[in-house]
Amino acid sequence: MRGGFRRLGGRRRHAGLDVSRRCDFDGSAIDFREGGAYRIVMKSPRQDHDHTGSYLELARPSKLRFTWNTKGVDTTETLITVALKDRGGITELTLTHERFPSPELLARYKGGWSRIADPLADHLEQRKSKSHARA
Repeated sequence: MRGGFRRLGGRRRHAGLDVSRRCDFDGSAIDFREGGAYRIVMKSPRQDHDHTGSYLELARPSKLRFTWNTKGVDTTETLITVALKDRGGITELTLTHERFPSPELLARYKGGWSRIADPLADHLEQRKSKSHARA
């Protein structure tokens, strides 16, 4: 799965995952260094999601690679790469999530990333509009 987070017009509304309002992160631990491990426990009213992995590459400020495993969902570790590129004053974020053991799991994650990416793009678009209004 590969996708950029640049919006070229039009607004889409999603119910989305607003982790600041719907999830608690108790039990999470992050050792943010190459070779370091992380555990992110997202607790929501319906279900807990326990994510673990390790950081493979931290190339500041342009790239982050880490493994990903969700307890009870993933049978093998997948790989996530986040790349940031300057495109003439606009930062392009490309998230690549790969090594899926099945097309069904790929589809499930694609939907999840979209529910996170769209609200993020909306938030950044609103911040940009507010900063232009003040200028």
